[in-house]
Amino acid sequence: SLCSSIKTLEEFVCCLDAAAEACDIMMKKGDKKKERQILFQHRQALIEHLKVTEDPALILHLTSVLLFQFSTHSMLHAPGRCVPQIITFLSTKIPEDQHSLLVKYQGLVVKQLISQNKKIGQGDDDSVESTLNAEENTDTIWKELQELSGSVKDLILRSRKSSVTEEC
Repeated sequence: SLCSSIKTLEEFVCCLDAAAEACDIMMKKGDKKKERQILFQHRQALIEHLKVTEDPALILHLTSVLLFQFSTHSMLHAPGRCVPQIITFLSTKIPEDQHSLLVKYQGLVVKQLISQNKKIGQGDDDSVESTLNAEENTDTIWKELQELSGSVKDLILRSRKSSVTEEC
């Protein structure tokens, strides 16, 4: 069949153009300039959001999406539950130290979310001691997240400052 013989995107587009022409269907070509402009505006909006947010889960989400966009030159809209897959994908696209930082931060974000859920779901049968231990653990996780948040944001903000300087 035709589909099994197509190996690249370029071959597919060529076949698609030929098929559209044979059917008298007019295909509109993509506007590269407009696509670049939309990509740039989307990236800038995400960066501005990243600059002002203090929520660790959102910092991780925005950083992951922006790193994906920088490494693939493609826009990505993904829910938070897809962040682990994005980080896994990035393992081959970004330096190992940056990936390790993301993985460490992700682990802390997950721990924080779990401890928040436990706090919300606490019953009256919990001992005072276990409640105090859980609160200490939550505080420790929060402090670690605060310490790393700047470094995670800098994966985007610091590298972009040098890129912007190079373009000028």
